[in-house]
Formats: sequence, structure tokens, C-alpha cells
Amino acid sequence: MNKGTKASIALYLLAVLYIITGISGIVYPVGFSIYLIYILGAFFLLSGLINFIDGIKNMKNPKYHWGMSLFLGVIEIILSFSIFTSPVLSEIYLIIYIGMLLLIRGVFIISSSFGRKDELKTLHMSTGVVSILFGMLFIGIPLFSTELIVLAIALFIIFSGVDLFIITMGMNKTA
Repeated sequence: MNKGTKASIALYLLAVLYIITGISGIVYPVGFSIYLIYILGAFFLLSGLINFIDGIKNMKNPKYHWGMSLFLGVIEIILSFSIFTSPVLSEIYLIIYIGMLLLIRGVFIISSSFGRKDELKTLHMSTGVVSILFGMLFIGIPLFSTELIVLAIALFIIFSGVDLFIITMGMNKTA
């Protein structure tokens, strides 16, 4: 098995893990909310590692904004470690922080999409738009309803899994 096939299998498995985790948050919201801090920590650690590795792998690609990927990876890894080391952080503070991170992520994804000329451009643009929308939702939810936080996080994790699955399929198609 070559490196590309192994990477694709890993991304597909990660996508399925995201989708299952998000669905479990919708089906079992009480249990999900109990372990929410650890689920978020794991989610951002995996996402950060993927972004960081992706940035390093694409440093020589002039069409890829590898610096943004590295930056997002480092921010997500730092966020995950802060979640694991201080799980008693305020839920509202954490959700607003994640919302700001998603806004930044969405802007970076959209700006990097403008340089793409392949069939994945639309997928990347939609990922950026959805990240911005979830970022605004996460920032606004604590002001209105804390009960919706678990549902919003579960839906975002499902979206991330579906998005990762579709982008991996597109990468395999163009390779």
C-alpha cells in the first residue's frame, strides 16, 4: 500500500469517527455533554495535527497557503492541550473561543480557495462558509441558550466528518 492510499484510509476513518461522535451527541446529549470537554479536546487535537502535517507537506506547493494551515494547526493543538490540562474552564468561555477559532479558520479556508483551480475549490469554499456560520453560531449561542451548545457542537462535528470524507474522495479522484 502506498503513502497516498494509507493517508486516504486514515482520513476516511477519521471522517467516520467524526460523524459517529457527532451523531452520538445528538442521540445521547446528556452523556455527550458530560464528556464534551474531552471530545472537544480530541477533536481539536486531531484537526490540529492534520492541519499542521498538511501545512508541512505542502510547503513547496506555491498554490497552497501552507502558512495558514500551519497556523491553524498550532492554534488547534494549543487549544486541545489547554482543554486537556484545564477541563474546569468555563463552558461559555470555551465555546466563544472555539467560535472565534472557527471564524478565523473559515476566513483562511475561503482565502486559500481563491487560488485553487481544481474541482475541490467549491468544496473548500463551502467548508469555509460553514466554518464561519458555525463560528458565529458558537459565539452567539451562549448569549441565548446554553442547551443548544451540545447540539451545535454535535452538528459541527458531523459536518466536519462529512466534509473530510468528501474532500478525501475529491483528492483521490484528482490524484
